[in-house]
Amino acid sequence: MYANSRKSAAPVLTIREKYWLRAHLEFNPEALPFGFHNEIMSIETIDEDLSDRWSDRGITDLVSGWRERHFLPDNELEWISASDQRQLIWLINDLAKYPLPNTPPFRYFPHPETTQPENRYSRIIATIDDWPLSIEKKRAFVGDVRLLWGKSKIAGRQSRWLDRKNNDQMDWAIDYIKRCDLRQQGRTRFSFPHTDNPKDKHAHILGFLDHLYSLSPDAQELFITKIRKTWSQKKYRESEKAKKQVYFSLSDEARRHLEQLEKARKQSKNRIIEDLLSQAVKSRPFE
Repeated sequence: MYANSRKSAAPVLTIREKYWLRAHLEFNPEALPFGFHNEIMSIETIDEDLSDRWSDRGITDLVSGWRERHFLPDNELEWISASDQRQLIWLINDLAKYPLPNTPPFRYFPHPETTQPENRYSRIIATIDDWPLSIEKKRAFVGDVRLLWGKSKIAGRQSRWLDRKNNDQMDWAIDYIKRCDLRQQGRTRFSFPHTDNPKDKHAHILGFLDHLYSLSPDAQELFITKIRKTWSQKKYRESEKAKKQVYFSLSDEARRHLEQLEKARKQSKNRIIEDLLSQAVKSRPFE
């Protein structure tokens, strides 16, 4: 009965408060006696796991006090979407590099290499909640981050060539980005701990392209143009490998007809001949 009565003293925390508390305790271990961190089994059960610590360590006052002083209202964080993995990947990589005034350098932030897709949203919110800034300063800071996201996100026309269903293209693009000069020269430390899901790979690629805005809009535009052109050249070379050169003579009249078709169809002579041969075979198939 004693154990049950002690557990009943634990307050019921929201998911947001649980993620913040776990993050805060991780970087403020003195809030718990030595060894009690091992009692935390999961973020979801943290209030139950620490049920006998609430009163004697002042954790109840810690949670309520921090929420009152440092939590922005939920509606001011609605622009961060739990379902937009592209945005979350951009945020995880960008939040880690923001210098906050008058705060310790080793504060909590979700590490891109260890944060799973299903936890990205909650850990990003926990990061913002754990910034020891006043509501007013935090509101201004988050507003700046929101504006930067709006400017950083590349337009659909710039990413339409990327097909998230094409796993070969996704792997090629990630490999290209990992070997690019921007990373080799240390100008960006964007992380790529993607899963095997092509959609997650696609989100990381877009997140990186969005992230390049922080270098400069010109650098972002130049890189997008270069990677798209390199992919087009790769596809062209692969298509040319499947072709063999054939030499034959045409009469002057046949050449004129071919040139007329080339102008009318706006296709290459090779393509026109291939189409005509294909149509002929389909109309009169061979036995």
